Amino acid sequence: MNTRVIDPAYHTGLIGSRTRQLRVTRSLGEYQVAFAWEGPGNFVGKVVRDHHRQHLELAAFTGRSGHRGVQGSAVLSAGSKVRLITQEYWGEGAAYQALGVVAPGINGMAALQGAEVQAQRNLLIYTYGGLVYASHVSATENRVVREVTVGIDRRVLLAALHSSMLFSLQYSHLDRSIWAGPQGAMDYLQYRFRYTFN
Repeated sequence: MNTRVIDPAYHTGLIGSRTRQLRVTRSLGEYQVAFAWEGPGNFVGKVVRDHHRQHLELAAFTGRSGHRGVQGSAVLSAGSKVRLITQEYWGEGAAYQALGVVAPGINGMAALQGAEVQAQRNLLIYTYGGLVYASHVSATENRVVREVTVGIDRRVLLAALHSSMLFSLQYSHLDRSIWAGPQGAMDYLQYRFRYTFN
């Protein structure tokens, strides 16, 4: 599951480390099933159901050194123009699966909540809030990392040129605290322009 942010696979609270993978998938009507081997030594199983205006995911993995975790996600339509997004994760020795904001071998959980509003045919407004919480191992490790994002996508269709342009603007606030107490924060803006031949 990804977000609509400018770099869609990277938002605090999302699950998924970027590793090499061998995957087998199968469609069973409204369900899709996948099994994967991910280096180094993780085995992942996932079931996805797409039905009307719902997208539901349930995934679990186990790996060497006893690392394991379970994740549930949903994208639910609240009317024709609003989608609600949620992802919850718990990991034993595998909080690092939340995009690597904590070290391997640490227990933890992650959550992402969001909404996407199709304000006009070519204008999307989105917001997400995510966090990763890690169990106490040492005073210098991250205890909690949080991120809140608000953004817009504006698409301009150029039918005569068989192409389109996408303009995006996004604001994010990211903060973290470690077990010893100090905190840090960062606010940033991102802008995207993409030209696509259809």
